Amino acid sequence: MVWLLRNMLHTSNSAIGPGIGYLPTSWLNGELLTGAFRALSRQSGAQLLCFGTPQGFLPLRQQIQTRLEELEIGASTEQMMVSGVTAIDLIARVFVQPGDAVVVGDPAWFQMFGRFVGQSVRLPYTPDGPDLNALESMVQTWRPKMLVINSVLQNPTGTSLTVAQAFRILQLAETYDSIVVEDDIYGDLCPTNFPATRLASMDQLKRVIFLNSYCVGYVAAAPEVANATADQKMLVGMTSPEPQ
Repeated sequence: MVWLLRNMLHTSNSAIGPGIGYLPTSWLNGELLTGAFRALSRQSGAQLLCFGTPQGFLPLRQQIQTRLEELEIGASTEQMMVSGVTAIDLIARVFVQPGDAVVVGDPAWFQMFGRFVGQSVRLPYTPDGPDLNALESMVQTWRPKMLVINSVLQNPTGTSLTVAQAFRILQLAETYDSIVVEDDIYGDLCPTNFPATRLASMDQLKRVIFLNSYCVGYVAAAPEVANATADQKMLVGMTSPEPQ
């Protein structure tokens, strides 16, 4: 896993390495980013030197709140944590102990297998999405602490959950007391009017922890979960710069 990560980070041409996880530069707006840096550089230099709050830059969290409302996910800014540290790692530090099982998709983004080596229970995927009969057997047998899933545009299958599939996953999580980590990292790539079903919109962050990312990642969750991940963020890397 580490070899793959090292080589991924040293591969600059995303056009010939589609598995590296980078978007092609032709999809990105470098001028927009340059303009943002120019605007930031015109602000007070003192602000650029300050550390921010553990939860992350408030105006950014307010923008995230607006975006989540569009996805029918209700969350206050106090239920969010913005971090440059990988959010799934912070969540695992809070909830997963040695010996706990974690369900991850198979196939999935390879880093998941490396992060939960020795703990991952692999949920097989079909052309229609996760095999929920297999999932039911897994949760009965392993009583996993956590289920990590891409509900929209799963990597690498590209499948998305239907309403019925999402409902059953939440039922199983409730019955067997598992935390659901919904990684929506690819959700913004959906076409307009794509019939995307998100677990967090059905659960309203009671059991689901919602992840997404811009240039930094963020967590939206129940208040006590957001606070706990912010605490872990400080333990791992103190806090974050205010411009972040």
